[in-house]
Amino acid sequence: MNKRVNLIVSLVALLLAISILMLMIFAENLQAQSVLQDKVYYVCLVLMGIFSGISLFNYLKSHAQVSGHAHGWGVEVGGPAALVVLVVFGGFFLIPRLESFDLTVRAINEKGNLAYSNRKAQFTIMLPTGQRTGYFTAEGEGTIKGLPAKLFNTKAKIQVSIYFYDQIEKDQEYILNNDVVEIQVKSNANGTPESILNRRRANLEVVKLLMPYRLIYMEEKKYGETNITQYQDKLFLDRANALNINSVISISPDEIDDTFDVLRENAPEALNVNGKTYAELIHETAINFRRNVGIMSQIDSEGIDPEIQRELIIISRAQFVIIAAGINPKDSGGYINSGFWASLASETARIYESNKINLFVEFSDF
Repeated sequence: MNKRVNLIVSLVALLLAISILMLMIFAENLQAQSVLQDKVYYVCLVLMGIFSGISLFNYLKSHAQVSGHAHGWGVEVGGPAALVVLVVFGGFFLIPRLESFDLTVRAINEKGNLAYSNRKAQFTIMLPTGQRTGYFTAEGEGTIKGLPAKLFNTKAKIQVSIYFYDQIEKDQEYILNNDVVEIQVKSNANGTPESILNRRRANLEVVKLLMPYRLIYMEEKKYGETNITQYQDKLFLDRANALNINSVISISPDEIDDTFDVLRENAPEALNVNGKTYAELIHETAINFRRNVGIMSQIDSEGIDPEIQRELIIISRAQFVIIAAGINPKDSGGYINSGFWASLASETARIYESNKINLFVEFSDF
Protein backbone atom coordinates (compact mmCIF):
# COMPACT_ATOMS: atom_id res chain seq x y z
CA MET A 1 0.00 0.00 0.00
CA ASN A 2 1.19 3.52 -0.76
CA LYS A 3 1.53 6.22 1.85
CA ARG A 4 -1.81 7.80 0.95
CA VAL A 5 -3.71 4.57 1.52
CA ASN A 6 -1.79 3.98 4.74
CA LEU A 7 -2.71 7.46 5.92
CA ILE A 8 -6.38 6.90 5.16
CA VAL A 9 -6.43 3.51 6.91
CA SER A 10 -4.66 4.84 10.00
CA LEU A 11 -6.94 7.90 10.24
CA VAL A 12 -10.06 5.75 9.82
CA ALA A 13 -8.80 3.41 12.57
CA LEU A 14 -8.14 6.39 14.83
CA LEU A 15 -11.57 7.92 14.19
CA LEU A 16 -13.32 4.60 14.79
CA ALA A 17 -11.38 4.09 18.03
CA ILE A 18 -12.33 7.58 19.25
CA SER A 19 -15.97 6.98 18.27
CA ILE A 20 -16.06 3.74 20.25
CA LEU A 21 -14.52 5.46 23.26
CA MET A 22 -17.21 8.18 23.12
CA LEU A 23 -19.86 5.49 22.77
CA MET A 24 -18.58 3.71 25.87
CA ILE A 25 -18.61 6.94 27.86
CA PHE A 26 -21.99 8.35 26.90
CA ALA A 27 -24.19 5.41 25.86
CA GLU A 28 -26.05 4.42 29.06
CA ASN A 29 -27.38 1.15 27.64
CA LEU A 30 -23.86 0.07 26.81
CA GLN A 31 -22.65 1.07 30.29
CA ALA A 32 -25.16 -1.31 31.80
CA GLN A 33 -23.58 -4.27 30.00
CA SER A 34 -20.11 -4.76 31.47
CA VAL A 35 -19.43 -7.86 29.32
CA LEU A 36 -20.24 -5.94 26.16
CA GLN A 37 -18.03 -3.11 27.41
CA ASP A 38 -15.03 -5.44 27.46
CA LYS A 39 -15.73 -6.64 23.91
CA VAL A 40 -16.12 -3.10 22.59
CA TYR A 41 -12.96 -2.12 24.46
CA TYR A 42 -11.14 -4.96 22.68
CA VAL A 43 -12.26 -3.64 19.28
CA CYS A 44 -11.08 -0.19 20.30
CA LEU A 45 -7.65 -1.58 21.28
CA VAL A 46 -7.28 -3.39 17.93
CA LEU A 47 -8.12 -0.19 16.05
CA MET A 48 -5.62 1.77 18.14
CA GLY A 49 -3.05 -0.94 17.45
CA ILE A 50 -3.65 -0.68 13.69
CA PHE A 51 -3.29 3.09 13.85
CA SER A 52 -0.09 2.83 15.93
CA GLY A 53 1.42 0.11 13.70
CA ILE A 54 0.78 1.92 10.43
CA SER A 55 1.96 5.25 11.83
CA LEU A 56 5.13 3.83 13.36
CA PHE A 57 6.25 1.58 10.52
CA ASN A 58 5.26 3.72 7.55
CA TYR A 59 6.23 7.15 8.78
CA LEU A 60 9.02 6.43 11.26
CA LYS A 61 10.44 3.45 9.33
CA SER A 62 10.77 1.35 12.51
CA HIS A 63 10.75 -2.38 13.03
CA ALA A 64 9.44 -4.56 15.87
CA GLN A 65 9.28 -8.24 16.73
CA VAL A 66 7.43 -10.08 19.49
CA SER A 67 8.01 -13.75 20.36
CA GLY A 68 7.08 -16.05 23.21
CA HIS A 69 5.81 -19.46 24.32
CA ALA A 70 2.48 -20.25 25.97
CA HIS A 71 0.90 -23.67 26.69
CA GLY A 72 3.42 -25.43 24.40
CA TRP A 73 2.87 -23.02 21.53
CA GLY A 74 5.59 -20.85 20.01
CA VAL A 75 4.50 -17.40 18.83
CA GLU A 76 6.52 -14.89 16.84
CA VAL A 77 5.10 -11.73 15.30
CA GLY A 78 7.04 -9.07 13.44
CA GLY A 79 6.48 -5.79 11.66
CA PRO A 80 3.32 -3.71 12.24
CA ALA A 81 1.47 -6.74 13.59
CA ALA A 82 3.93 -6.88 16.49
CA LEU A 83 2.95 -3.37 17.63
CA VAL A 84 -0.73 -4.23 17.27
CA VAL A 85 -0.19 -7.22 19.58
CA LEU A 86 1.71 -5.07 22.08
CA VAL A 87 -1.03 -2.41 22.17
CA VAL A 88 -3.81 -4.96 22.63
CA PHE A 89 -1.85 -6.91 25.25
CA GLY A 90 -0.90 -3.76 27.14
CA GLY A 91 -4.42 -2.41 27.10
CA PHE A 92 -5.81 -5.58 28.65
CA PHE A 93 -3.08 -6.73 31.02
CA LEU A 94 -0.81 -3.80 31.84
CA ILE A 95 -3.48 -1.16 32.53
CA PRO A 96 -5.13 -1.84 35.93
CA ARG A 97 -8.72 -3.06 35.61
CA LEU A 98 -11.50 -1.96 37.97
CA GLU A 99 -12.48 -4.92 40.17
CA SER A 100 -14.68 -3.07 42.67
CA PHE A 101 -15.62 0.45 43.67
CA ASP A 102 -16.98 2.36 46.66
CA LEU A 103 -20.24 4.30 46.59
CA THR A 104 -20.72 7.42 48.72
CA VAL A 105 -24.20 8.80 49.45
CA ARG A 106 -25.33 12.10 50.96
CA ALA A 107 -28.82 13.17 52.01
CA ILE A 108 -29.56 16.84 51.34
CA ASN A 109 -32.51 18.67 52.94
CA GLU A 110 -34.60 21.46 51.43
CA LYS A 111 -32.12 24.07 52.67
CA GLY A 112 -29.22 22.38 50.93
CA ASN A 113 -27.69 21.11 54.19
CA LEU A 114 -26.65 17.57 55.00
CA ALA A 115 -29.43 15.63 56.74
CA TYR A 116 -28.61 13.36 59.69
CA SER A 117 -30.20 11.97 62.84
CA ASN A 118 -28.50 10.09 65.64
CA ARG A 119 -31.73 8.10 66.08
CA LYS A 120 -31.64 6.52 62.65
CA ALA A 121 -29.74 7.44 59.47
CA GLN A 122 -29.19 4.80 56.82
CA PHE A 123 -29.71 4.06 53.13
CA THR A 124 -30.37 0.92 51.12
CA ILE A 125 -29.36 0.23 47.51
CA MET A 126 -31.63 -2.04 45.49
CA LEU A 127 -29.17 -4.10 43.44
CA PRO A 128 -29.91 -6.97 41.02
CA THR A 129 -28.03 -9.26 43.40
CA GLY A 130 -29.89 -8.05 46.50
CA GLN A 131 -29.94 -5.13 48.90
CA ARG A 132 -26.92 -3.41 50.43
CA THR A 133 -27.35 -1.10 53.43
CA GLY A 134 -25.03 1.71 54.46
CA TYR A 135 -25.10 4.08 57.44
CA PHE A 136 -24.61 7.82 57.52
CA THR A 137 -21.96 9.22 59.83
CA ALA A 138 -22.37 12.41 61.85
CA GLU A 139 -20.61 14.18 58.96
CA GLY A 140 -23.63 13.36 56.78
CA GLU A 141 -22.04 10.84 54.42
CA GLY A 142 -22.42 7.09 54.08
CA THR A 143 -20.24 4.71 52.07
CA ILE A 144 -20.75 1.17 50.82
CA LYS A 145 -17.42 -0.39 49.96
CA GLY A 146 -16.57 -3.11 47.47
CA LEU A 147 -19.44 -2.97 44.99
CA PRO A 148 -18.69 -5.29 42.02
CA ALA A 149 -17.12 -3.59 39.00
CA LYS A 150 -19.91 -4.88 36.76
CA LEU A 151 -22.27 -2.46 38.57
CA PHE A 152 -20.11 0.55 37.78
CA ASN A 153 -22.12 3.21 35.90
CA THR A 154 -25.32 1.17 36.18
CA LYS A 155 -28.48 2.59 37.75
CA ALA A 156 -30.27 1.52 40.92
CA LYS A 157 -32.87 2.78 43.37
CA ILE A 158 -31.56 4.09 46.69
CA GLN A 159 -33.93 4.42 49.63
CA VAL A 160 -33.00 6.73 52.50
CA SER A 161 -34.30 6.26 56.04
CA ILE A 162 -33.40 9.17 58.30
CA TYR A 163 -35.39 9.97 61.40
CA PHE A 164 -37.32 13.25 61.03
CA TYR A 165 -36.81 13.26 57.22
CA ASP A 166 -38.76 11.89 54.25
CA GLN A 167 -37.18 11.04 50.90
CA ILE A 168 -38.69 13.19 48.14
CA GLU A 169 -38.24 10.80 45.18
CA LYS A 170 -38.31 7.21 46.40
CA ASP A 171 -38.55 5.66 42.92
CA GLN A 172 -35.71 7.62 41.36
CA GLU A 173 -32.72 5.68 40.04
CA TYR A 174 -29.18 6.90 40.58
CA ILE A 175 -25.97 6.21 38.63
CA LEU A 176 -23.54 4.11 40.69
CA ASN A 177 -19.96 5.29 40.24
CA ASN A 178 -17.21 7.13 42.08
CA ASP A 179 -19.20 10.37 42.14
CA VAL A 180 -21.06 11.24 45.35
CA VAL A 181 -24.79 10.48 45.06
CA GLU A 182 -26.93 13.22 46.59
CA ILE A 183 -30.49 12.31 47.59
CA GLN A 184 -33.06 15.00 48.34
CA VAL A 185 -35.07 14.76 51.58
CA LYS A 186 -37.52 17.02 53.38
CA SER A 187 -38.12 17.62 57.07
CA ASN A 188 -40.89 15.68 58.83
CA ALA A 189 -41.53 16.73 62.42
CA ASN A 190 -43.34 13.45 63.12
CA GLY A 191 -40.20 11.40 62.50
CA THR A 192 -41.04 8.36 60.44
CA PRO A 193 -44.39 6.93 59.31
CA GLU A 194 -43.99 4.35 62.08
CA SER A 195 -43.62 7.10 64.68
CA ILE A 196 -47.06 8.47 63.83
CA LEU A 197 -48.54 5.09 64.71
CA ASN A 198 -46.48 4.94 67.87
CA ARG A 199 -47.54 8.45 68.89
CA ARG A 200 -51.12 7.23 68.66
CA ARG A 201 -50.16 4.13 70.60
CA ALA A 202 -48.50 6.28 73.27
CA ASN A 203 -51.67 8.31 73.73
CA LEU A 204 -53.69 5.10 73.79
CA GLU A 205 -51.57 3.78 76.67
CA VAL A 206 -52.34 6.95 78.65
CA VAL A 207 -56.06 6.53 77.90
CA LYS A 208 -55.89 3.01 79.39
CA LEU A 209 -53.90 4.26 82.40
CA LEU A 210 -56.49 6.95 83.20
CA MET A 211 -59.47 4.68 82.58
CA PRO A 212 -60.21 3.95 86.29
CA TYR A 213 -60.20 7.65 87.16
CA ARG A 214 -62.50 8.47 84.27
CA LEU A 215 -64.91 5.83 85.58
CA ILE A 216 -64.76 7.46 89.00
CA TYR A 217 -65.56 10.76 87.31
CA MET A 218 -68.59 9.10 85.72
CA GLU A 219 -70.00 7.98 89.08
CA GLU A 220 -72.16 11.09 89.14
CA LYS A 221 -73.88 11.27 85.77
CA LYS A 222 -74.04 15.06 85.72
CA TYR A 223 -70.32 15.31 85.25
CA GLY A 224 -69.01 15.06 81.72
CA GLU A 225 -65.40 15.00 80.62
CA THR A 226 -63.80 18.08 79.09
CA ASN A 227 -60.03 17.46 79.14
CA ILE A 228 -57.28 15.99 81.24
CA THR A 229 -57.43 18.92 83.70
CA GLN A 230 -60.64 17.42 85.15
CA TYR A 231 -58.51 15.28 87.46
CA GLN A 232 -57.30 18.44 89.19
CA ASP A 233 -60.87 19.56 89.87
CA LYS A 234 -61.73 19.85 93.59
CA LEU A 235 -65.08 18.17 93.09
CA PHE A 236 -63.38 15.15 91.52
CA LEU A 237 -60.73 14.98 94.25
CA ASP A 238 -63.36 15.20 97.00
CA ARG A 239 -65.40 12.44 95.35
CA ALA A 240 -62.30 10.27 94.82
CA ASN A 241 -61.19 10.64 98.45
CA ALA A 242 -64.65 9.63 99.64
CA LEU A 243 -64.95 6.65 97.29
CA ASN A 244 -64.61 3.11 98.56
CA ILE A 245 -62.15 1.88 95.94
CA ASN A 246 -62.74 -1.73 97.01
CA SER A 247 -66.31 -1.50 95.75
CA VAL A 248 -67.22 -3.21 92.50
CA ILE A 249 -67.52 -0.94 89.49
CA SER A 250 -71.24 -0.34 89.03
CA ILE A 251 -71.25 1.44 85.68
CA SER A 252 -72.99 -0.65 83.02
CA PRO A 253 -70.99 -2.27 80.19
CA ASP A 254 -73.01 -0.30 77.63
CA GLU A 255 -72.11 3.00 79.26
CA ILE A 256 -68.45 2.02 79.41
CA ASP A 257 -68.53 0.90 75.78
CA ASP A 258 -70.05 4.21 74.68
CA THR A 259 -67.68 6.32 76.76
CA PHE A 260 -64.50 4.54 75.72
CA ASP A 261 -65.08 4.32 71.98
CA VAL A 262 -61.33 4.83 71.46
CA LEU A 263 -60.57 1.68 73.46
CA ARG A 264 -63.41 -0.20 71.80
CA GLU A 265 -61.77 0.42 68.41
CA ASN A 266 -58.11 0.08 69.39
CA ALA A 267 -57.89 -2.03 72.58
CA PRO A 268 -61.25 -3.75 73.27
CA GLU A 269 -59.64 -6.11 75.79
CA ALA A 270 -59.13 -3.13 78.11
CA LEU A 271 -62.90 -2.71 78.49
CA ASN A 272 -63.29 -5.97 80.39
CA VAL A 273 -64.05 -4.55 83.84
CA ASN A 274 -66.91 -6.88 84.71
CA GLY A 275 -66.82 -7.76 88.42
CA LYS A 276 -63.62 -5.76 89.10
CA THR A 277 -63.22 -3.28 91.91
CA TYR A 278 -61.75 0.17 91.40
CA ALA A 279 -58.65 -0.94 93.31
CA GLU A 280 -58.16 -3.93 91.03
CA LEU A 281 -58.56 -1.82 87.89
CA ILE A 282 -56.21 0.90 89.22
CA HIS A 283 -53.57 -1.73 89.97
CA GLU A 284 -54.04 -3.54 86.65
CA THR A 285 -53.82 -0.43 84.47
CA ALA A 286 -50.69 0.82 86.27
CA ILE A 287 -48.94 -2.54 85.88
CA ASN A 288 -49.83 -2.74 82.18
CA PHE A 289 -48.78 0.85 81.56
CA ARG A 290 -45.33 0.41 83.10
CA ARG A 291 -44.78 -2.84 81.21
CA ASN A 292 -45.88 -1.41 77.85
CA VAL A 293 -43.78 1.73 78.30
CA GLY A 294 -40.76 -0.48 78.88
CA ILE A 295 -41.50 -2.40 75.68
CA MET A 296 -42.02 0.76 73.62
CA SER A 297 -38.80 2.26 74.98
CA GLN A 298 -36.76 -0.72 73.81
CA ILE A 299 -38.32 -2.45 70.81
CA ASP A 300 -39.88 0.61 69.17
CA SER A 301 -37.05 3.05 69.85
CA GLU A 302 -36.50 3.64 66.11
CA GLY A 303 -40.08 4.59 65.41
CA ILE A 304 -41.15 6.77 68.33
CA ASP A 305 -40.48 10.45 68.90
CA PRO A 306 -37.77 10.69 71.61
CA GLU A 307 -39.75 13.43 73.40
CA ILE A 308 -42.86 11.26 73.57
CA GLN A 309 -40.71 8.35 74.69
CA ARG A 310 -39.30 10.45 77.53
CA GLU A 311 -42.79 11.67 78.39
CA LEU A 312 -44.07 8.10 78.77
CA ILE A 313 -41.14 7.24 81.03
CA ILE A 314 -41.81 10.32 83.19
CA ILE A 315 -45.48 9.34 83.56
CA SER A 316 -44.52 5.76 84.45
CA ARG A 317 -42.41 7.17 87.31
CA ALA A 318 -45.18 9.37 88.70
CA GLN A 319 -45.98 8.65 92.35
CA PHE A 320 -49.58 7.61 91.74
CA VAL A 321 -48.47 5.08 89.06
CA ILE A 322 -45.74 3.61 91.29
CA ILE A 323 -48.18 3.30 94.21
CA ALA A 324 -50.91 1.75 92.03
CA ALA A 325 -48.50 -0.78 90.50
CA GLY A 326 -47.21 -1.81 93.92
CA ILE A 327 -50.43 -2.18 95.91
CA ASN A 328 -52.27 -5.34 96.82
CA PRO A 329 -55.73 -4.74 95.29
CA LYS A 330 -57.31 -6.77 98.10
CA ASP A 331 -55.82 -4.49 100.76
CA SER A 332 -55.25 -1.07 99.19
CA GLY A 333 -56.92 1.20 101.73
CA GLY A 334 -53.66 2.40 103.27
CA TYR A 335 -52.07 3.28 99.91
CA ILE A 336 -54.84 4.97 97.92
CA ASN A 337 -55.18 8.08 100.05
CA SER A 338 -55.19 11.87 99.68
CA GLY A 339 -51.48 11.83 98.71
CA PHE A 340 -52.25 9.39 95.91
CA TRP A 341 -54.99 11.62 94.48
CA ALA A 342 -52.78 14.70 94.86
CA SER A 343 -50.10 12.94 92.80
CA LEU A 344 -52.69 12.13 90.09
CA ALA A 345 -53.77 15.79 90.00
CA SER A 346 -50.16 17.02 89.84
CA GLU A 347 -49.13 14.61 87.07
CA THR A 348 -52.18 15.24 84.88
CA ALA A 349 -51.54 18.99 85.25
CA ARG A 350 -47.96 18.46 84.07
CA ILE A 351 -49.11 16.31 81.12
CA TYR A 352 -51.56 19.03 80.11
CA GLU A 353 -48.93 21.78 80.30
CA SER A 354 -46.22 19.85 78.43
CA ASN A 355 -48.71 18.93 75.65
CA LYS A 356 -46.47 16.10 74.41
CA ILE A 357 -49.26 13.65 75.15
CA ASN A 358 -52.64 15.05 74.13
CA LEU A 359 -55.50 12.56 74.09
CA PHE A 360 -58.06 15.08 72.87
CA VAL A 361 -55.96 16.02 69.84
CA GLU A 362 -54.83 12.52 68.93
CA PHE A 363 -58.33 11.10 69.29
CA SER A 364 -60.57 13.91 68.07
CA ASP A 365 -63.71 12.08 69.16
CA PHE A 366 -62.35 11.21 72.61
